[in-house]
Amino acid sequence: MFVFSRLYGNYEMNIKDRSITFKEFCDLYISSIDDAFIKYFLDGVFEKEILNISGQNITIDKITAVDCVAKKEIKVKTLSPIVVYSTLRTEDGRKKTYYYSPKEEEFEAQIKNNLIKKYIAFYNSEPTDSSFRMDISNRGALKERVITYKSIILKGWDGVFKVNASEEMMEMMFCTGLGAKNSIGMGFVTPLTKEV
Repeated sequence: MFVFSRLYGNYEMNIKDRSITFKEFCDLYISSIDDAFIKYFLDGVFEKEILNISGQNITIDKITAVDCVAKKEIKVKTLSPIVVYSTLRTEDGRKKTYYYSPKEEEFEAQIKNNLIKKYIAFYNSEPTDSSFRMDISNRGALKERVITYKSIILKGWDGVFKVNASEEMMEMMFCTGLGAKNSIGMGFVTPLTKEV
């Protein structure tokens, strides 16, 4: 029940050794519907002055808490790609992963169903109002991303779009992300007005 963004900041890429070096600092956004998760995460961060993540020593400069204002209609942008897929069976019985594009109706339907499932899993009841609509009319502004995660290829989408939803669905969207694979950093969205 959490989601996090890509790292943001001024960086240099070294294609030869497949590395990214941030010049001064970088920002990471983390969100969760579960207050206990945030508490445990912060306790872990404050326990040591220097964190070691994948062999890299990181010093935490500051932590800022941000509340997303839940409006009925809002423009949001992705801080990590939205991944939407189904696992299908081929004629010979093999499993095949199909990634949906925003051009397909299933893209929005899968996202809405995923938010409802997460709501039920966390609150143990269905949302009183499960209305959720995404306006992806400007599909040209969306960019497909291909991500490799532990030798698995994922396909997702980055961009800006308008969401019209109930307060309950908005809360789930901002706190747990959109689409699948949120706990590996996919589907983080933030209000478009936020500076990143």
